Amino acid sequence: MMAEYRLDTIGSLARQMTFTPRETLAAQLSSAEGLLHDIDAAKAYPLELVIFRITGYRPKRVSSDLLTGVALQHDLGLLIEELSETLDVASDDLAEPVLSIDDVTERFNVTSKTIQRWRRKGLPARRFIFPDGKRRVGFMLSSVERFFSNHREQVPAKLNLSQVDGIEQDQILHHARMLARECGCWESEIARRIARKLNRSPGTVLHTLRKHDREHPNSTDAILPWAPIPVPQEESGRILRAYRHGVTIAALAENYHQSRSSIYRVIMDERIARLNRRKIKFIDDELYHQPDAEKSIVAIV
Repeated sequence: MMAEYRLDTIGSLARQMTFTPRETLAAQLSSAEGLLHDIDAAKAYPLELVIFRITGYRPKRVSSDLLTGVALQHDLGLLIEELSETLDVASDDLAEPVLSIDDVTERFNVTSKTIQRWRRKGLPARRFIFPDGKRRVGFMLSSVERFFSNHREQVPAKLNLSQVDGIEQDQILHHARMLARECGCWESEIARRIARKLNRSPGTVLHTLRKHDREHPNSTDAILPWAPIPVPQEESGRILRAYRHGVTIAALAENYHQSRSSIYRVIMDERIARLNRRKIKFIDDELYHQPDAEKSIVAIV
């Protein structure tokens, strides 16, 4: 069910903007994002200012009523998300990384509920076409950076949102070559491992790698083409059933024309998914509250 606009005037503006030429609409959405970052939920704003900030046009006749900041935050976020979908922008086509919801939850160690709270506070989200061909909500890195600069109380500890510099890019490329050619890791696994090592989001790592490969299309220097293609889901199911019936990894690799590492990864991914589905009961203990709790627990382990 689609969300509804709280302010009829913003809903009407969104409908009018659907007739705007593509390039103009893209610029207006960027302006709308800038306005959303500047909105204070506790203040009120004239409609004339809102229209001018987004379109650059000053209407001759407009309601003199003030729009509440909290309603504006909701409606501008909805306007940006809905109209961005009409642009059919691929996440890889932008000059900066686009973070998916999974990227944000993994990178900042937060839940999807936290992301929804950030969006209500003014974090702009757009809809992009991701490399798998599906349309999903995404966040441009620059928007995330600006949101946290305006809401420092929301910034997670040890946050690294800086642009990837030359030294870090070389590190990403070096690790990716090794993981793709020597370890046979899939694209998503390469991104996850490097992101964890360099304290980056997987989306930022993948953007860096894809940008590098686009700049070296006909060169052996390209990296991601060396990464094996993930085993299709249907085939993964058959592999898991055979493994449970005692078929060895070597036999599965031969039967399904996959590397042993690919077969092993299918098995491990299923185990991880099964563990994540288990409910873990937390039992409090006085030991956890001692000053030297960490050292004591490590010693016990």
